[in-house]
Amino acid sequence: MRNLVFGTFVLFSTSAFSGTTNSPNQSDIPQQSPTAEESMHQAMTTMCKNMDSTPMTGHLDMDFLMMMISHHQSALEMSQAYLTEGSNPEIVAISTKIIEAQKKEIAEMNAMLKDLAPMDTPASN
Repeated sequence: MRNLVFGTFVLFSTSAFSGTTNSPNQSDIPQQSPTAEESMHQAMTTMCKNMDSTPMTGHLDMDFLMMMISHHQSALEMSQAYLTEGSNPEIVAISTKIIEAQKKEIAEMNAMLKDLAPMDTPASN
């Protein structure tokens, strides 16, 4: 169960939205990059969707970490989006710090998730 939940979470937390079309000439259409505002909004939308669809395991430690990873991933993505267009030196500096901190904390939380004992197997008497 834990592996299924963790696997599902990893799938949601690393998935990117991609549009498909039935048009065979899609590669002929110039693709516009999203604006920073659109990217920030997408990061928040993805976070909410991931958090809403993450099944709760009943294991508080795992549930907390899975939800916080989505939250931190959104902060990381919003900061990266800001840096694509933002120019305020103070906000550039804080965005850069956020990216560094969130990457480190996401890695720490993923390691903690891997270390948690499976809670789906009841102890035998």
